[in-house]
Amino acid sequence: MGPKVMRSNGAALRLRTIVVVSLLAMLAVIFVPAASRADATYSETTGSVANTWTNYTNAGGTAGPQIGSNAAVQIACKLAGFRVADGNTWWYRIASNPWNYAYYVSADAFYNDGATSGSLHGTPFVDPAVPDCGTGSGVSETTGSVANTWMNYTNAGGTAGPQIPSTTTVQIDCKLAGFKVADGNTWWYRIASAPWSDGFYVSADAFYNNGSMSGSLIGTPFVDPAVPDCSESGGGGSSSTVALAQGPKASTGYRYAITLSGFSANTAVDLECYDSVSPAGFYHFSLTTNGSGSAVTSNYCYSGDGPDHWVIAGGRVESNRVSWGGSGSGGGSGTGTGTGTGGGDGGSGNGSSTGAHFYSRTAAVQWAVENYKHRPLIQNGKDCTWFVSQALWAGGLPSSSTWTRWSPNGVLGTNGIDIIKALIHGGYSPTDPVNPTPTATYANLLPKYLEDQGLAKVHKITWSDNTAYGAQLGDLIAYDWDGGSDGSIDHLAIVTKLNSRGYPYVSQHSSNRLNRYWSWDPGNPAANPPSPAGWIENTHPATGHNKAPIAYLIHITY
Repeated sequence: MGPKVMRSNGAALRLRTIVVVSLLAMLAVIFVPAASRADATYSETTGSVANTWTNYTNAGGTAGPQIGSNAAVQIACKLAGFRVADGNTWWYRIASNPWNYAYYVSADAFYNDGATSGSLHGTPFVDPAVPDCGTGSGVSETTGSVANTWMNYTNAGGTAGPQIPSTTTVQIDCKLAGFKVADGNTWWYRIASAPWSDGFYVSADAFYNNGSMSGSLIGTPFVDPAVPDCSESGGGGSSSTVALAQGPKASTGYRYAITLSGFSANTAVDLECYDSVSPAGFYHFSLTTNGSGSAVTSNYCYSGDGPDHWVIAGGRVESNRVSWGGSGSGGGSGTGTGTGTGGGDGGSGNGSSTGAHFYSRTAAVQWAVENYKHRPLIQNGKDCTWFVSQALWAGGLPSSSTWTRWSPNGVLGTNGIDIIKALIHGGYSPTDPVNPTPTATYANLLPKYLEDQGLAKVHKITWSDNTAYGAQLGDLIAYDWDGGSDGSIDHLAIVTKLNSRGYPYVSQHSSNRLNRYWSWDPGNPAANPPSPAGWIENTHPATGHNKAPIAYLIHITY
């Protein structure tokens, strides 16, 4: 989507045809079976307490407020997602406050037949009167150029969605302010049509926005004023303010102490954190306001960089700028990337104060990314641990006689000829002596060593926690998965990427992978027998006396 020349930002009014709706059509809308139609939403009643989530595909992401038992809420649409215990895969998108179209709930918790009390036993899995999400409701807009779509409208990033071809008409749910494109347009649309289904955004700059369906985009308006504002953006009107202060000290620099005021009540407000080193933003999260439209947090992003730090709320309301860090600050130079879990370390960064040791997460990640295709180890089956050991040393963790790249009694043995053959086979030269200790090559030994030495803390991860217990760049994720879990770690990988929501991706050896989503198994079709792709908790099932696979965060604390 290239820049446009001399584009007017004037608002073009769309001419609309007044449609006379027959009484019969009106009755068809009013008398909807098993649900009450109100402003394109349906009233559904729970028969049990229901949890809500931002990610319906795995019942994860950010948890929203619970829906109490026998509570009626307005549902916008239905879609297939995570399969709950009794096999139901239907999920509802919740229109009511405080969920505001940003959260989903399993349809399994609802009566789905008009009942408001009694047992859920025998009730249908879903109300068929609720429309599918992304089936075309909204305002029609037509592209004048190919348009890229993204999950994160604040920085035109996150997960990329399917492109929208030129001169294609799609249904737009709402508009909100976000990333500024080349010609200065900051308006973005949330796409209602499938396959985007309200999960992706597109710059309004690619659309005619005035009813046209062909021709040049030059002179067309930046946005169609007929498209309503997105309710989940949190408002951001003239009375909305966001204040930033230097928060508590973090492992690198300081946390962002953020105060929202004057936003819509009980609404999720999107925020992006910025600093001088990352002027395009480095962490995106949502914060839900209280009944007065206010919210306060210092649990998310932090930064050791400087000098300037600021946040933008609701895609348009920018905070004051606060200075800390930078050259001579003693806080070091770091890239803060918050996890958004609200209680953990809140992010990752690299920094050092004079005379203090530190772990350079950037250096560890850089080594892993540059070497994920290279230097397989000398012995089959131990390469994943050898790979992450080298990345940790590159990041500054100290080796020891127990954990080192060379030992006369290393895993290659003591026979010089055997060692030289193994080195050459592994891509090393005899002048680059490598004979690592077992701790540097065995997955079951390294996590315990790091914890015992005070270099790391180990936390069990639940598969539904997309943040992997708040994993940071340069942390490790350990997997106990061979035949399910048996109490022995089978695989290690290093976190080398965080997406816009703080979800970690890992790089590894055995097999060589770059930026694999931490809980996803890409499979290996070349294996004998071929291994399928899928979620790790499903692709490594329990066998015999073993239990389901388990993952652990190895959080580096050095």
